[in-house]
Amino acid sequence: MSRNGNRFGGGNRGKDVNHDDYDDKYIIEVLRDAKTVAMVGASANWNRPSYFTMKYLQAKGYRVIPVNPVAAGQDLLGETVRASLDEIEEPVDMVDIFRNAEAAGPITDDAIKIGGGQNCLQCVERRSPPAPTPPRPPHPQGKKKLN
Repeated sequence: MSRNGNRFGGGNRGKDVNHDDYDDKYIIEVLRDAKTVAMVGASANWNRPSYFTMKYLQAKGYRVIPVNPVAAGQDLLGETVRASLDEIEEPVDMVDIFRNAEAAGPITDDAIKIGGGQNCLQCVERRSPPAPTPPRPPHPQGKKKLN
């Protein structure tokens, strides 16, 4: 048990796990043993991936504690939204992160501090370089000479 009382001992499970290619048995074990999930980046917007993921996990029997500083104190699918992981007093078995890659590092540090067990990064924002602007076609009448 970790400081926060989770069953994963603060994320010590799977030290020999290949984090580039998770074995199905490992994923099944993590999901089977998890009971409480903190969802960082949870949204009240029904068409956001975090909303329907939270709803799905709840339907499968998980308790999902939403974390979003903008919506802190509001009710989301029957749970009170927390501003940060530090505000969660209950033991957390897994932290599900719905934020961009830049935000994931500090959130993972916070998850370790609370003994958040396993971390799962979802929906990493993809940033492609902007497409080049195509050249404008020439005017059909060509260049006009001004007198």
